[in-house]
Amino acid sequence: MVFGGILRVLMAIEWHPLTPGGVQRHVRELSTFLVKLGFEVAILTKLNSRVSGELQFDAPIIYVDPAIPIQNPISPPNLGSLKRVISDFSPDIVHAHHAFTPTPLLTLHVAERFGVPRVLTNHSAAGSTPSSALTLMSCRGLMFLRYFISKANRIISVSKCAASFIENLLGNGAESLIIPNGVDVHRFHPPESEPDEQVVLYVGRLVHRKGVHVLIKAFSRVVREVPDAKLLVVGEGYMLPFLKMLVWQFDLNGKVRFLGRVSEDRLPSIYRRSRVVVMPSLYRESFGIVALEAMASGRPIIASAVGGLPEVVCDGASGFLVPPGNEVLLAERIVQLLCDRDLAWRMGMAGREIAVKRYSWERIASLVASVYGEVLGKAFEVPCEFAKLDDA
Repeated sequence: MVFGGILRVLMAIEWHPLTPGGVQRHVRELSTFLVKLGFEVAILTKLNSRVSGELQFDAPIIYVDPAIPIQNPISPPNLGSLKRVISDFSPDIVHAHHAFTPTPLLTLHVAERFGVPRVLTNHSAAGSTPSSALTLMSCRGLMFLRYFISKANRIISVSKCAASFIENLLGNGAESLIIPNGVDVHRFHPPESEPDEQVVLYVGRLVHRKGVHVLIKAFSRVVREVPDAKLLVVGEGYMLPFLKMLVWQFDLNGKVRFLGRVSEDRLPSIYRRSRVVVMPSLYRESFGIVALEAMASGRPIIASAVGGLPEVVCDGASGFLVPPGNEVLLAERIVQLLCDRDLAWRMGMAGREIAVKRYSWERIASLVASVYGEVLGKAFEVPCEFAKLDDA
């Protein structure tokens, strides 16, 4: 039992939790592990007809109507519908996810009116560094959201980079507790034996800020040194036609495969068949769940030194950090790990150890539960089966 009884948590998220995305995955998996801790969890979101039928999820999803009949992230929820949900579910605590979309922010506003304690997790950072021009411009442009964000009794950020961003936005000495994303270290685990194929893996959206085009340019250099290397690209996005054109331009047909969106069930095995995972992001990378999944899978990572990625990837230990957009150094690091199997294995195992000790969902869910206890003024004891993995 939790706090002498079952605690009712209402998660609030802009995007439907069964659609692809890092925030959605965070909410799904956090909810799953909170239930294992003894909480009763429901997820509030706007009705969305574009929901993947591949994902399975046990926690109830409560829908609110949009204020206007348009399905997009900027359409606010109907306030009357929000009030009815909070009144009917009667949560002990509301946990809103993402600080810059209307549904979680308005849920905080309504929950305050009902006297329900409130937690907000910030999943975003704008620029590569807290002092970058993009970060400063974003802070100025989002000032109007201060009123809603300040309704949270406690703010969590997934990285130091994300914490700096929201603290700069709020000003007045605001503090954000850092609790990172988690990973299911049971689903994502190393292969029984190292793969023979020279597979480089990218997982993520095919958009400019993710730097997939930089990776393909770098890969054209990789195949000169490692002719049997292959690049697997998992994900969807508007850059797909351009990326296919790059593949043709660099004569990489047969070397690069676009797998599109893959099911949650297939993803762990795709990690295990890769030799190295690459995250070539250019900006706005607050954390990078892909890095955790790769580490849990025992795969070395090559990532851009932007946003929260340097907080996750230990340069020279669990992988390599490279300057964003530097296709030459990126190619050199890929070749190094493809050619030095011992180094790749050591880095992969170092990453696995870090994932288990720091980022297992058992640990992360327990930390979040402790924040609930802080907000409610009650103590929370971690069940022994969760503590064991954390101490491993």
